[in-house]
Amino acid sequence: MFRSLLMTGFVAMMFATGCATPRGSSVADKRSYVEHMRQTTLDSVEARSPDVAAKAKSAAGYAVFSNIGAAWFFGGGGQGYGVVVDNKSGEKTHMRVLRGSLGLGLGVKEYKVVVIFNDSQTLNKFVTSGWEYGAEAAAIATTGDKGGEAQSSGSVTT
Repeated sequence: MFRSLLMTGFVAMMFATGCATPRGSSVADKRSYVEHMRQTTLDSVEARSPDVAAKAKSAAGYAVFSNIGAAWFFGGGGQGYGVVVDNKSGEKTHMRVLRGSLGLGLGVKEYKVVVIFNDSQTLNKFVTSGWEYGAEAAAIATTGDKGGEAQSSGSVTT
């Protein structure tokens, strides 16, 4: 029974994380899809926190990523896609996100991330190496339209 539950969870986790890819049949279609995600995410941020959106536009650059992650008992993973924008040159770098995790967990989470780069050196290092190490904790409990959540995270780009 436990083995079947583990396999079912693993298959569900792989299915959920496999959905985190830009839609489209050609590279141009996929980039258009990513551009739409970038713009709608920035519009949402601007509506909620105009100061954050202004920082993204005035910084050396910014990145917007769409991610989905899943956890099943002692491990999990996730993937996503996004674009890094160099505000000085206007250059856009499309990127994929892959992650693995160890630790207790159960669930699937879809989320968007906006990263602001204050200087060109950090932006270039992110584009060329792309590695990030971090920690995250989340507790979410909902029933129907009632419930709440608390989240915290931290990371260091190397």
